[in-house]
Amino acid sequence: VQNFIESSQTGFLDNMANVTDVAGEKTIIVPALLLTYGTARFIICDEKLCHTSVNAMQSVFVTAIATEALKITAGRARPFTDEGPNSFHPFPGSRDYYKSLPSGHASLAFAVFTPFAETYSRWIYLIPVSVAAGRVYQQKHWLSDVAVGSSIGLLSGLLFTHKQNVQIIPNGIRICF
Repeated sequence: VQNFIESSQTGFLDNMANVTDVAGEKTIIVPALLLTYGTARFIICDEKLCHTSVNAMQSVFVTAIATEALKITAGRARPFTDEGPNSFHPFPGSRDYYKSLPSGHASLAFAVFTPFAETYSRWIYLIPVSVAAGRVYQQKHWLSDVAVGSSIGLLSGLLFTHKQNVQIIPNGIRICF
């Protein structure tokens, strides 16, 4: 897969991968999710959207912890280091070159969008799938990195969406003055 991707690089696909990266970027996803929740709760009073946003927040929280723990423990080299897919340097500290497994962008994208896809439309899954594909295309992750990351986010999103008795934020977020 990696060899095929290396031989298929085009300007258009480069631009598309940069665009899809946004949907997996934590500095964009978290504020957007909080804004969605706030809008649903206080402006448009949409209980379904509010509940879905809370499920996504819970999913993101659990996914972020699991993903970061695995990244630190595994210490897998990224494709652009040319060390190969079997190069592991556990506990790499701040060296991002060795935090390939699992893909954080893919895991967060699936964690955020799974509750919305399950509640509103399965077509929404195209967003996190494009994020995962873009990470492999940009040679920032191996295919197995995005598969593991996507699975973590997907399972977390499904858990909080379909198992109402599993909550880390009981009855949603409460803000009292």
